[in-house]
Amino acid sequence: KVCITENTIVAFQKMGYSQQELALIERNINEITDILQGKVDLEDLYYSGDDTAIFNRKYLADAHAQIESVILMMAKDIGQEFSVLEVGAGLGSVTQGLAEILENNAKSYLITDVSEASLEFLYEKLANKQENLEFGLFDLDQAAEEQGLYQQHYHVIVASMVLHEVDDIPQTISELRALLKPDGLLLLVEPQCFNPTFDLHLGLQTGFNNRSDYDKRFLTSNQWSELLLTVGFTEALTLDNTGSALDSECLSVIVARAGEVASIDTDAVRSYMSELLPDYMVPQYLMPIEKLPVSANGKIDYKALPSVRAANDNKKSQTISPRNNVEQCIFDGWMTVLHTPDVCVTSDFFDIGGDSLLAAKAVREINQRLPEFRLEVFEFFEHLTIELLEKLFNERGSCNTAGLRKVEDVATSLKFNTEEIVNDVQAILDEIGLIENIRSNARISINRSFLLTGATGWLGAYLLEELLNNTSAEIICLGRAIDERDLLTRILANIDRYEIEISQEQKNRIKPMLGDLEKPDLGLQGESWSYVVNNIEAIYHAAASVGIASSYADMRKTNLGSIVGLAKLAIEAEAKPIFFCSSVAVLIQYDGDGFLIHKEESAVPTPDGLIVGYAQSKWAAESVLLALADRGLPVKIYRIAHVLPATKTKIAKENYIFESVLAVSRLAGAIPDWKQGKFYGVPVDIVSRLLVQSSLLEDNYRGVIHMDNHDPSDFTSLINLMLEIQVGQEASDFPLVSFEDWLTRCRQVKDQLPIEKQAVLNFLLEPTQAGTMLEALYQTEPSYMTYMDALSGTGTSPLSQLTPPEYWDGYFKTTEFL
Repeated sequence: KVCITENTIVAFQKMGYSQQELALIERNINEITDILQGKVDLEDLYYSGDDTAIFNRKYLADAHAQIESVILMMAKDIGQEFSVLEVGAGLGSVTQGLAEILENNAKSYLITDVSEASLEFLYEKLANKQENLEFGLFDLDQAAEEQGLYQQHYHVIVASMVLHEVDDIPQTISELRALLKPDGLLLLVEPQCFNPTFDLHLGLQTGFNNRSDYDKRFLTSNQWSELLLTVGFTEALTLDNTGSALDSECLSVIVARAGEVASIDTDAVRSYMSELLPDYMVPQYLMPIEKLPVSANGKIDYKALPSVRAANDNKKSQTISPRNNVEQCIFDGWMTVLHTPDVCVTSDFFDIGGDSLLAAKAVREINQRLPEFRLEVFEFFEHLTIELLEKLFNERGSCNTAGLRKVEDVATSLKFNTEEIVNDVQAILDEIGLIENIRSNARISINRSFLLTGATGWLGAYLLEELLNNTSAEIICLGRAIDERDLLTRILANIDRYEIEISQEQKNRIKPMLGDLEKPDLGLQGESWSYVVNNIEAIYHAAASVGIASSYADMRKTNLGSIVGLAKLAIEAEAKPIFFCSSVAVLIQYDGDGFLIHKEESAVPTPDGLIVGYAQSKWAAESVLLALADRGLPVKIYRIAHVLPATKTKIAKENYIFESVLAVSRLAGAIPDWKQGKFYGVPVDIVSRLLVQSSLLEDNYRGVIHMDNHDPSDFTSLINLMLEIQVGQEASDFPLVSFEDWLTRCRQVKDQLPIEKQAVLNFLLEPTQAGTMLEALYQTEPSYMTYMDALSGTGTSPLSQLTPPEYWDGYFKTTEFL
């Protein structure tokens, strides 16, 4: 054991060390072997008691006094909106002094560090002292935007004794500059030479990289100034430290000004662009920047472009809270993706921190809460306030009860104008016209291109995965977005959402193509249309408007109107097969007394009695495609049963019908004695794999295939298992009740569920002359068919043994229905 002698103590005290600092030094010496071998947690060593004084030495105190003076002066000029960000806060040698002077002089002071232990230490010391303090993990070697920091958001950024440790100093400084408001300040404290004692104390802590190139990392004041000016700061000044401890310790305090980005007349720019572009392509928000960032080869570096973040403090909206149920639902959707309290019904989404990716997430959240809305991303960009979105919702004939179905609405949905649907089919066939001189390859090539619709959806994500896995082709993904970059971002985000893993090579084969299923020629024009026509081998059509409570009129435009453009694509030049994703819902008809189930693979003769608008629109689309097949176009239709979550991840899409049934069953707390109830669901990954493999194996590309489970799960057993796993009680603890009693219990508790589940359950559970819609969906016999048994390689149907007990066990353990 080493003890510091009296003579040494006296010598250290003359240099300004306190008894507390000497004790910490002595402890360091005695534990140096364990420290260097990693046996001692450095954070524990430095955070024990109040032993942080060594980081507040006299020379740092001088530096921080200069910083505090600059900040206090600026705070008085800015006023109560003043905001400060500190990066690399460490043990708080700057933080504690700044917190005191900013308590009544700043709106917010965000304290960040890469070390969780450092933040926990500072949080315990400071969090309860004042309200304007915020704490957050922040890694200077990662993009600030990806860590939730807003660009042009802070008046001052403080970085003390940290920037020489980052991987890429110029890149990090550039990132910090982007976070500053116009004329904002970056305040640095940096050593101009290597200090071995300082490195011994800090070198093993989180965020310190034990670098070997320190001779290149410690810059002089002039070098720091040159670097700051190079990355875009307009001024850089080293504060005078002559005669202070800073001078003897080779430390510099540097102040850099971000400058002001030139202003532009955004209204004039939008007006000009509206003369050249469609309305939905005119930007709602414009951000001026001094210059476009370029890569090493001189091309625009898109990753370095700033995101469209709200930095326009001149736009102040009157705070108006949601005034009705619809506005509240939209507001709640916004708040799940925006991390800001400054949201009111008149706020522009982009002005309060939104961007295109967050917009796509917001649309999903809104549709979860308002399932009748069926909001599209392009519509969101045209209605960028909660107030405008609420107006759009009401214009669609919805009401402020969020589309809850009444009993009479359910019965009415069984009655509709079949003549209108038949006329629609004939009108589309007349528009397409006769198909002459069909030229078709004997077999499609897996090396060229395929067109996929619905890649941003649930089934589409898995179809995309299978096409990438089973071919070497380019996959053209049609979709609506701001631009192709935005569409690709949405496609990849959708893949990530379902935890689908694809390689970089496969990502490179995804080609986003802007289009719109509801527009003539799918919204493809000129070169885009020609590219698709001349390159694709086949069309996989998975996109659809889906909603159990929606009418045929609601779904006609997307589910039927899109067939015209797809057919024209398939016919032009060389004939291309269309692989169409339909539904077994086209087989369920109400005949006046009950529900009739068709098992034939041909088309149901008429749409009479089809029970939901979705089934009616799919029947119409099938009718058009089968008529085109009779005229020579290669068409294969896949009628898919209830689609279940994937076998591995068990992740379902939003507004999943079966999850609504399971949720209300859990609340009801009873097991239905319903022997007729069967669930013929197929996991989405298996549906996609069999569909793609089937499409690539066949030569004639014609026919209708039914894809449902030949070994269905018993409905009663599923409810029993779900209650056992999620409630944690034995089956005997739950009463076994009649199906009618179980329905009554479910109706009594359904209003406790979120509004989107209520909308589904009102439709499923309410009685009609033919029983409930739930019975129609889950009391049907399978529609068996002759399937390609060769796919399984065993001589048995590949649609057997799809959902064994272990599948449901895993599903109920990983999915929370309430």
